Amino acid sequence: MFEFFQVVWDLFMLRRAARNGQLTIGVWVFAISFVVLLYAIALPAVMLYQNHPQFKPLFIAAMVLDGIVFVVGMVWAWNLQKKLAASRAGGSPTTGK
Repeated sequence: MFEFFQVVWDLFMLRRAARNGQLTIGVWVFAISFVVLLYAIALPAVMLYQNHPQFKPLFIAAMVLDGIVFVVGMVWAWNLQKKLAASRAGGSPTTGK
């Protein structure tokens, strides 16, 4: 039952963020593509390594690539958040003033 209330609360917060201009189509596209890309890299590598442990170097390379994609995605999201906050405040997105 608690999970149901948590889902309802999450939907309410998403609706609120959409009304405030924080949740745009660009943010949705980024989030969905980010998650799909991370899973598309990691899941096949994990399944291959689980069935064939001799492919450990491929597994490690996939995890390193997944880590790089994660860091780059978080940096991009951080910059997007700063840009949106600056535009809401009425300042320049590059200087933040």
